[in-house]
Amino acid sequence: VTGPTKNTRHGSFCARWPNVSRKLCNTLDWEAARRWCQTNWSGDLARPTGNLNRFIQKVVPRETYVWLGGNDREQEGRWVWPDGTVLDDQFPWVSGQPNDWGSGEDCLALDIGYGRTGDMFDFSCSDSYNFVCGRSA
Repeated sequence: VTGPTKNTRHGSFCARWPNVSRKLCNTLDWEAARRWCQTNWSGDLARPTGNLNRFIQKVVPRETYVWLGGNDREQEGRWVWPDGTVLDDQFPWVSGQPNDWGSGEDCLALDIGYGRTGDMFDFSCSDSYNFVCGRSA
């Protein structure tokens, strides 16, 4: 794993794993993160895979949540990936999630370091978190 490329003046960073089509970046809301991935990385927000959690844990500098590509913005309760593929019934949500709490939580985030690392939550898409871009290899 390569260390993050840091821009300490702005407090932002991006990191990538050699020979892997992923990029982890600074904090944005979900929609801005998705646009950033599309514009700057020729991809979209990532889908979790076997080694994604390990990659994120190595490069994220603190406890946080990380945006991934899942969302139910088009139809409440119908969670899809950016390509339209529906999340299957075996998706590893943390117990009680997704719960669409408060004003609506329609975007998928991965927990990093809050004691439940690897668990998936739904959060408000307007929250700002680190995010992971993915693209086809």
